[in-house]
Amino acid sequence: MHRAVLDELGARGEVDWTSAIVDAASVRAKRGDR
Repeated sequence: MHRAVLDELGARGEVDWTSAIVDAASVRAKRGDR
């Protein structure tokens, strides 16, 4: 759904792609003590 909204706004020229923020995290899971 997010992609569809961005595609529609982009087609209307209502998205400013001159800047973007990327947020991602990668965290190794710990094993629980048994």
